Amino acid sequence: MKIGMDIGTSKSPDAATFETGPAYNYSFAMDFSKLTADDINVGTGGNANFPSITSAARVISIADADVLAGGDGILLEVPTGETSIGHIGFPKTDGTADATDENLIKASFTSHSNDGIPDGSLSPTYRYLSMVMTWHSVNSEGTAVANYNQNGHLFVGDAAGNLYGDNHFHGDRGHPNDHPRYINGVDISQDMTGRSTSSGMLTSGTDEFDIPMTFTWDMMDAESGSGGSTEFTASIDPAEMRYQHTGGLASVTFHGFIFSKQVPGAVTLPIHTSRPDAAFA
Repeated sequence: MKIGMDIGTSKSPDAATFETGPAYNYSFAMDFSKLTADDINVGTGGNANFPSITSAARVISIADADVLAGGDGILLEVPTGETSIGHIGFPKTDGTADATDENLIKASFTSHSNDGIPDGSLSPTYRYLSMVMTWHSVNSEGTAVANYNQNGHLFVGDAAGNLYGDNHFHGDRGHPNDHPRYINGVDISQDMTGRSTSSGMLTSGTDEFDIPMTFTWDMMDAESGSGGSTEFTASIDPAEMRYQHTGGLASVTFHGFIFSKQVPGAVTLPIHTSRPDAAFA
């Protein structure tokens, strides 16, 4: 399923052409292909870097030219000898979602705001959080990495320090899996045969490598990992998010993310950011 922009045109030859948003009706979206070297400062630390990673030593290169080399997102790779990129924050969840963190989200590649993740954009109405990623079968050093696609965790943090997600996603609230519920709009939770219960990816073959795919988590599946008892029942304002990769060599391009009312299908790059839902326009 290919989702892009819908163009509506009046029959009148003098009428304007209007762009409408995609069918998944998003509140907020970020397209990392619009990043420039001025937009990012990859490294460690919750309030000083975008994206924030656990350790610079766990990434093959954090030089701007390398991280942005593909031109369509942020490329992060685990070097030989390491087993984890660790946490990758957009911005990092550091236990306190605050304005300092949110200011790391630059106006040049947000949908409509320079104030970070807009209030109300992640809520029981806009409950679907999608990350658009490409898992690569070979990294930039020429090493085959397709066997290391089985670990990926998503966290969303609030100002009280609750971290929704990790192994408290999916199925019933608190079910001990953390995979996305949907990949390219298909509910994979109905049959996890041959799939990782962490990343959601197929555990063999390369059919899901080297192509952008949309990984979607339903926040109504989530509860806080801090004790596992705080359910997602209201808008998270302000909000932070991070993705964690553990488990070996990996090469992943993060193209961006989407908060939406409906589940997106296979999203066409670049990610649509010019026409959010009316309440956020």
